[in-house]
Amino acid sequence: MSFLTISNRPREEIIFPYIQSRAVLTRGNYQLSIINYQLSIIHYPLSIIHYPLSIIH
Repeated sequence: MSFLTISNRPREEIIFPYIQSRAVLTRGNYQLSIINYQLSIIHYPLSIIHYPLSIIH
């Protein structure tokens, strides 16, 4: 039983910072995706204008 408690503790210490860093990354990616979404809305009409020009060229 004591062997299990010894083996579990380091694993928890490794996993918890990993989960924390993942949470920070996903939160950052979520904000980036919102920014990219807003930018794509802004650039979407421009891409419609440029699309026929690219066919001509």
